[in-house]
Amino acid sequence: MGVYERKDSRFWWAWLESNDRRFSTKIPIGAKGEARKDSRREAEEIYRAAMGDLARKRFAIPDDRPARTFKAHAEWYRDHVSIHHKGGRRETSIVKTLITAFGDFALEQVTPTKIEEWKTARARTKAASTVNRELDVLKPLLSSAIPVYLERNPAGPVKRIAVRQFPPITILSPEAEDALLKVADIEERALVLLGLDALLRLGDARKLEKAHDRGAYLDIVDPKTARPYKVPVSPRLRLALNALAGGGGFYFGRKYAGRWQPMGEGTAFDLFRELCVRAGVLAGRKVGGITFHSLRHTGATRAASAVKLSVVQKLGGWSSLKQLARYDHPDDPEMIRAVEAIGARQPVKGQKRSG
Repeated sequence: MGVYERKDSRFWWAWLESNDRRFSTKIPIGAKGEARKDSRREAEEIYRAAMGDLARKRFAIPDDRPARTFKAHAEWYRDHVSIHHKGGRRETSIVKTLITAFGDFALEQVTPTKIEEWKTARARTKAASTVNRELDVLKPLLSSAIPVYLERNPAGPVKRIAVRQFPPITILSPEAEDALLKVADIEERALVLLGLDALLRLGDARKLEKAHDRGAYLDIVDPKTARPYKVPVSPRLRLALNALAGGGGFYFGRKYAGRWQPMGEGTAFDLFRELCVRAGVLAGRKVGGITFHSLRHTGATRAASAVKLSVVQKLGGWSSLKQLARYDHPDDPEMIRAVEAIGARQPVKGQKRSG
């Protein structure tokens, strides 16, 4: 029989025929179609593993597969595999996150159920796309442990989260910019200008240390995807940073558990959202409003109308022009003027009209 259903349970059950033992696999029975098939396959993996353990005990078959912790294998994968991948810097950051989640377990203890539970918990605080990127690293990481440490990949049957499509990021109008800066306090003004003038992501802005401020430019030492880079400081940003008191060596320092640390991510999001409310500026991507990342998009779009894209790439620390292409906005005034010029069909100076 192997794997079967019970009317009084929402999980798949397994029956070990050789010793007539029945137990719940703790794998919820999926809905109809592919979800049901996937959940049954996962339950069958648990059943086969239990049968294998039973056979090894019954016939005293030695298990010569060495034990290894997830942390030890993840560190090996980071140092010898991730480092050679395109985007390896970002991948090593993801490996660090995975070690936090699974590091205390032995590899054989990282089951499909544990991974599903991690995925669900992670999705409560992170975007589905972020969890999917982490899962995309976890799968090859565990696969690299086969066959020495694992018989099969426990992440194999785990599916990515369906990602909702949101409206395009809204760029900031001059009127909205004026409204934000008019009501912003000293700290809020500096944070906004770091996003708009220096094109910083919120994570890089909130963690900015005074030691990385060189006066004319800022050292961005640990960006999200690119290598460390330098970004010039505009005159108004210079004034805003000079006005900040900060704390503990951070421009946006906070005391957590009695120790100075950068402003937390949630605190920074709330601060920007509350500023938008006070300024009367619509906020939130789902409703077509601005987000903090809109500042980076706005700055990049404005800069691209004045200088070459390669200069904007250096300014914002993008690793490739392909990444920067996402910051081209069809509602940019320069792009609109370019299209209008095409429609006007004016001949280039020195050329004659044909026909």
